[in-house]
Amino acid sequence: MKIALDPYMHRHVPLLELPQFVAKLGDEYIELSLRADFLDRWVTPRVYPERIRDFKKALRDSGVKLASLLPMSRWASPHQVERLAAMRYWKNAMRIAVELECDTMNSEFGRGPAPSSPFTSYNCCAGGHTEFCEAAFWDSMDELVPISEREGIQLNIEPHPEDFVETLQPVVEMIRSINSLERHGGDPRSGGRGSSMPCGFGRQIAHPRNKAKKGAGEEHPGQALRCVHDPHAAGSGR
Repeated sequence: MKIALDPYMHRHVPLLELPQFVAKLGDEYIELSLRADFLDRWVTPRVYPERIRDFKKALRDSGVKLASLLPMSRWASPHQVERLAAMRYWKNAMRIAVELECDTMNSEFGRGPAPSSPFTSYNCCAGGHTEFCEAAFWDSMDELVPISEREGIQLNIEPHPEDFVETLQPVVEMIRSINSLERHGGDPRSGGRGSSMPCGFGRQIAHPRNKAKKGAGEEHPGQALRCVHDPHAAGSGR
């Protein structure tokens, strides 16, 4: 089990100084959440090869490891321009995760369109309008889950206040749908592996490949706990 610090409350610390700062706090792992100089919300990652190289060196020198990345984009926007932009940002973030040897990415289901977009009138938190956002979310999963599977990235998605889905039970059903053979088994983009796709809800889900070794339903809940993140009080904003 990894116990990771989300340093969002310390985002004033320069990126290259962050690993040593976290080490001095006594932590061994970082969940690298939203930062203006790395992965920021709603925009393309502020990352380039030199920054990745220098950050990897800072991690090595401090002995601190990267437990997870936390991208945030409008992957559930029914406005196609926004959703396609979010896909570019996500695919870039996945390449960054691979470069940093980080096998876990955490995110939220999403709040639909930007307040200034043409779809602003479709409130993703109100009644039937959630259908627009869920449809966009599934389109995004069709693109991202095969990449997640190919690169061995565990993708954890959480319900969150103001998302188009806010409570746990619908999330469980949706994640099972992502993992279903019916949805992805015959799709060549998924490699035909269906239920082995590395997706989970929340942050207490074991990697499906690990679960498959023991047989479905045989894991004790404690064995599924892969990573615990120190909470922060700041909200994620809109």
